[in-house]
Order: sequence, then C-alpha cells, then structure tokens
Amino acid sequence: MARGLAYLTTDSQTKYLDGRLDALATPLGGLLITPAALLAFGTVCVAQLLLTRSVFGRQMVAIGTNEAAAVLA
Repeated sequence: MARGLAYLTTDSQTKYLDGRLDALATPLGGLLITPAALLAFGTVCVAQLLLTRSVFGRQMVAIGTNEAAAVLA
C-alpha cells in the first residue's frame, strides 16, 4: 500500500532522499540503538496495547480469526 501511494504521489518517478533520513540510522550516544529501532519498538508496543486492551482491538482480532464467527458473536 505504501509503495502504491508513493507511486501516486510522485507520478511514478524515482525520488532520492539525499541523506535526509541518515539521523534515523545513526546510533544514539553510547546506547548502540538507533532511533529507527526505538520507533519500531514504540509502534509495536502501541499496537499490542491497542489490540489487547481495547474493544476495537478485540474486534480486529476476532475478524482476523473468523469473520463469520465474529458477526455471530
């Protein structure tokens, strides 16, 4: 989906980032962990909380498991 949106927004032309995202790849001072890894970890934590602790999350899990059973429940 992201690739399709990128093609639509750039009119199917290749665009280079020219090092604009290099800050996400450089480790934080002395921690040996990158901001990109922290961002991914945070996203996973938020998604886990959403799926396990909210009604919306429980509905998404139920639909993913069996849509017909989710409708009947």
